[in-house]
Amino acid sequence: MDTLKSAVALFEEFLGHAHLVSIVIGLLLAIGFTQWAKYPLRRLADDRGWQMATFRFLTRTTALLAGTAGTWLTWPQAGKFAVLWGLVTGFCSPLVYTGAVRALGHFWPWLADKASTDS
Repeated sequence: MDTLKSAVALFEEFLGHAHLVSIVIGLLLAIGFTQWAKYPLRRLADDRGWQMATFRFLTRTTALLAGTAGTWLTWPQAGKFAVLWGLVTGFCSPLVYTGAVRALGHFWPWLADKASTDS
């Protein structure tokens, strides 16, 4: 029971840091929206005969836009730092996603295929 109370206390303390929460929201939005948009973007690339590099560029651009918007809109103060941290979040979201799926595959191999729509 103490472990559960410690976990809840840690989560409540985390929610007190509005900037960090904004970055996490941006990352989750970028990863989730990109996963959702991957299939239609792949169909578009295949129908138009685009190369795989173009498809990857489209998915990374989608992640950039979603991560930037999610962080920028939830940032506690308006201004240039909101935009800059939004861009950082958007650019880093593919890296965070790749690292998370690799870690998931390392520790729980049976979940890696279920977490990724890449296959």
